[in-house]
Amino acid sequence: GKGSLTVLTHYPPHEAALACIIEKNGEKVAKRFEIYHEGVELANGYHECADATELRRRFEEENAIRLSQQKPAYHLDEAFLLAMRSFPDCCGVSVGFDRALMLRRKAKSLKEVLPFAWSSG
Repeated sequence: GKGSLTVLTHYPPHEAALACIIEKNGEKVAKRFEIYHEGVELANGYHECADATELRRRFEEENAIRLSQQKPAYHLDEAFLLAMRSFPDCCGVSVGFDRALMLRRKAKSLKEVLPFAWSSG
């Protein structure tokens, strides 16, 4: 992302837990992207997986991995999974307005552009 916008796409599925998965050139990839400029992430988004059965499978697979590592399993949010049964096909993008402002003003850090900066001490 130096000198121009850079868009990263087709993430490994394990890097986009709630994104739809497709096959691209014989490989499974997540429908997720990020946009960078000057090394700063400006936006990210993905095509939302609304398949309750697939999401349950992913969550159970993650819990099996956690248990094999002697970590506690995550609680499955049954209300969320139920809601996915009527969830429409959709996607979304999150844009970091503060980051865009930082780049526009050539600031070195977000603290220089945040209206309510906090101290670290």
